[in-house]
Amino acid sequence: MGKIFENIFILMFPTIALVLVGWFGFNYFSKLGPKVTLEFSDAVGIEENKTKVLFRGVNVGSVSTVNLAPDGETVRVVLQLKKTAIPLNVEGSKFSLVTPSLNFKGVNGLETLIKGTYISVIPGPPEGSLQYQFGGSRNSLKVGSLDGTSTYFLLKERVDSIDVGDRVQFRGLTVGKVTNIQLRQGATGFKIQINVEDQYAMLIRQNSFFWVKSGFQADLGLFGSDIKMDSLESLFYGQIELATPDQALGKANNFAEFRLFDKAPEGAKEWNPNL
Repeated sequence: MGKIFENIFILMFPTIALVLVGWFGFNYFSKLGPKVTLEFSDAVGIEENKTKVLFRGVNVGSVSTVNLAPDGETVRVVLQLKKTAIPLNVEGSKFSLVTPSLNFKGVNGLETLIKGTYISVIPGPPEGSLQYQFGGSRNSLKVGSLDGTSTYFLLKERVDSIDVGDRVQFRGLTVGKVTNIQLRQGATGFKIQINVEDQYAMLIRQNSFFWVKSGFQADLGLFGSDIKMDSLESLFYGQIELATPDQALGKANNFAEFRLFDKAPEGAKEWNPNL
């Protein structure tokens, strides 16, 4: 009798093993979302099955494969996203490899020293059409989520002292940040995207002025000198100041464009509009 039960167990063991394998396989693949392909100039810092994809600090996928493009000029990185993540593969989404970087304004991406290099994503609009191929960038997503902000654009011929992450201020109060810088069509200048917190959007009027504010200002003359210096922080981080004349026009629409000046307009210090 015992021999019979032993034979039955031996016969059932492969069946039980197949059921368990099938269950684990189904459980694994049921959690998988879409695959997305990114194109980078090189694969430095990217590792298969190791480099993670993060959205608001949450792991939403990982790098599955890294290969040279057929032309050998670029690298194609395939991401395996999780099914539980909100749709990230929509038109307008931006993917960026975040690595430690050092410049005169400080160190960016320090968190990568602890959790490793990762790919950050800012999703496009929810109504955007599905997309599975994107261009990847490096260290360009420094400002996090843009939820709760209004977008405006500043136009300037040169951007020597402006960088993503620089502050936008109104009378010393930080109301927004520079979130993107791109060449204008025809390379005639630059288009600087700023995002202002919605609670301060009423400050942006159709006739508002924006200018680059330096942390160090000097007025040297034959009969005396006037030297002014803001906080030490302003010497290292760029700053854009905004002001509106006393006769303020209506509230500027989202995505409105303004010219960015090199210095404050005449009499801007005395402007005191009722906003």
